[in-house]
Amino acid sequence: MEHVKDFFLQRYKFSSEIGLFSFALVGAVRVKLGPARTLNWAQSLILTFLTCFGGGIISPFLLGKPPFLLVNDLIVIFVLICWLLANRLHNFTPKLLFTPIFRQTFVALAETFKINAICSMVSFAMNEIPSGKFYPIPFWGPIVVGTLLGCGGMFLPFDKGLKSIENGSPWPLQSSFYAAFTYHILAHDPNFKKYTNLSLSEESARFGVVVGIVLIALLQTFFGDDFNPFRPVHNFMYVVTGIRSGRVNSKKTEVKKNQKKNK
Repeated sequence: MEHVKDFFLQRYKFSSEIGLFSFALVGAVRVKLGPARTLNWAQSLILTFLTCFGGGIISPFLLGKPPFLLVNDLIVIFVLICWLLANRLHNFTPKLLFTPIFRQTFVALAETFKINAICSMVSFAMNEIPSGKFYPIPFWGPIVVGTLLGCGGMFLPFDKGLKSIENGSPWPLQSSFYAAFTYHILAHDPNFKKYTNLSLSEESARFGVVVGIVLIALLQTFFGDDFNPFRPVHNFMYVVTGIRSGRVNSKKTEVKKNQKKNK
């Protein structure tokens, strides 16, 4: 069990660096297969930086700290290497990442790195943001900062606006929020500990959150990217609140695309 814990908490030597590389490679391939198909090399490279580590620019900025790109030199080196692999070996690298076993391995490493980073950011923000007069700890601040760290790249560059969520909230956004929210509650909220009699250390809370999100990400490699164990809860909330699901917009977009193809 300790070895499992060491893996998911990135305690092994160079485990965080391996996770960083995996996260950059998965992101570079997604950019290559998506919006970067029609871009020149400079646009593609910058978009890869922003997509992979845009959250590492926004979140520290909100706390008055330097972006991770300026603090961790490996980010620049790894993104350059991964961008080159995704573009120069464009017939090999994507196929490798979608090959069984390799896909699950890189997804597990990338998600482990991402969720650990979110938890670290939440804990850091917890100590940086002063608490308000209505609650004993800063509540929403650390959650927002942690969420943006995991999905801020979706909204960059800013001229794209909210296009990335026009068809609903994609899983990267949801997983970032669930991770930040759950970890903050379990690790820092004194009222949660008081009323549930459940006292978890930051380490135990982080381990549980990382394992949960990584497990869902692995299940998505088998059942498709649309797999979401929280969908029944979402559907129930849509019915109760009367809010229109983003999936409605997605279906309308698909209809419009099909109409254009048939013309």
